[in-house]
Amino acid sequence: MRPLNYNIAQETRAKANGKGTDGSIDAEEEIFRSKYRPLKYVVDKVHLDFVLEPAKTIITTDMYIGLNSLWEESINQQNENVLVLDGQETDVSLWSIAMDGKELERGIHYELNTGKLILRDPKGGSVLRTVVTIPESNTILEGLFKTDGLYCTQCEADGFRRITYFPDRPDNICLFEKVRIEACTKEYPVLLSNGIPIEKGTLDEGRRHFIVFSDVFPKPCYLFALVAGDLEYIEDFYITRPSKNKVALRIYSKAQYIDKLHHAMTSLKKAMKWDEDNFGLEYDSELYNIVAVDDFNAGAMENKSLNIFNASNILADAKNATDSDFQRVENIVSEAFTNAAASLKAIHLWCYCA
Repeated sequence: MRPLNYNIAQETRAKANGKGTDGSIDAEEEIFRSKYRPLKYVVDKVHLDFVLEPAKTIITTDMYIGLNSLWEESINQQNENVLVLDGQETDVSLWSIAMDGKELERGIHYELNTGKLILRDPKGGSVLRTVVTIPESNTILEGLFKTDGLYCTQCEADGFRRITYFPDRPDNICLFEKVRIEACTKEYPVLLSNGIPIEKGTLDEGRRHFIVFSDVFPKPCYLFALVAGDLEYIEDFYITRPSKNKVALRIYSKAQYIDKLHHAMTSLKKAMKWDEDNFGLEYDSELYNIVAVDDFNAGAMENKSLNIFNASNILADAKNATDSDFQRVENIVSEAFTNAAASLKAIHLWCYCA
């Protein structure tokens, strides 16, 4: 059985190979702000289910469709009743697509083009379900990838389309209400995502386990984060002012790095206090996680409530680090915290001013 987007994927690979690229879409599209038009239909809420298996990950996505309140036909000069989902077909294999429990028919209900799944005549309040698989072998280090036994994500700026079909653009602000992650208990004892855990359990007589996270703060998909692996952590707490809320702070790394995380924890607490002292801003959740990853393809990513750092930017101890090393860690941790707290406000402002 072949995936629904098999032929599109083959065509994309053939074009890319002819240009010596990595299998991505053969030409990058230039996007100008002057050409910006709001989406008519958006994904208001999403439930994601990740099943991490050897060689592949199975992802089931339930997208709750709504009509964009910013969309005006007079401005857009079009009346196309479509929902356009972005997807990198060379990574994402689409196995099924259904609306409100009914399988959709290609050519009637949807079309597949290079990098796009176009849903015809969607209805507000409907739930679109897709089932896709993505390979474990992802050397581009975008979307969901595995490095040194650890799964992690990098979705900025448009890496989420390497995970599943979705409106991969910053003005689709979406509530990631439920993110379920399932994996082998022994290989991946730690499972993390944005928000806070609301459910967890074991399967297959304990050989597999799962956890469900919920993030109450709507965000664009490029701020989505997932980590799974054999990690240890240090923990501390911060009491916000003036609300006196207790925030659990955890910084994760491989076991051999655990003694080099304490300065980063001190830096995080200083950053939280600085935001309160200077802007009157309290951290607005009960959990804040940071993960150190050796092969992360950026210095740090400020995903809401789950920062992912390149390990070189967060590790420091008195035996080996210089004063400048300590200062660099403090600066990067502080910047990541401040950006994570402020990014969603900036995105909302951009959408309304565009």
